[in-house]
Amino acid sequence: MHDGLTLLIRAAWRDLPLAARIFAAPDAVVSLGEGTGWRWSLGGVPIGWVPGGLSAWLSASPPGLSTVEAAARGDFLVPPGALASAVRPVWHRVPGGCVVDVDPAWRACVHRAGATLFVGPGLGLVELGAADALTFAVGGVGFSTRLVPSDAVRSRRRSGSRP
Repeated sequence: MHDGLTLLIRAAWRDLPLAARIFAAPDAVVSLGEGTGWRWSLGGVPIGWVPGGLSAWLSASPPGLSTVEAAARGDFLVPPGALASAVRPVWHRVPGGCVVDVDPAWRACVHRAGATLFVGPGLGLVELGAADALTFAVGGVGFSTRLVPSDAVRSRRRSGSRP
């Protein structure tokens, strides 16, 4: 079931926009990751992450079916050392909204109905609805999150506008 909302996430370093991505799937899970890794696929099906030393051997075995490619470990990249693990799921779409798992060490702001409700570290899980926004920073990269009507995203895509 689609709730008519699309998750919009923007990333920026200082005033420099890094990425703006939309996630329309009503059950999307979006993650942060540190750097890239080697992803092994067999017959076009992703198998998993492998150490760099195995990438050449796995690419040739079995010939024509096995590939190893460099790939981002998360949907958005953050500097090394910014996360406790290489990949951290942060955004979880739920019917009618999104649950954002904000690490207690990150500084964050929640905006509801035009008012700022919380500023500071220690936020934890935040439920966002259609009128809410959340901003937070990880390793110097700022993230802005909100839900937008899916129809608005589709019409912008047709007109060539950016999110």
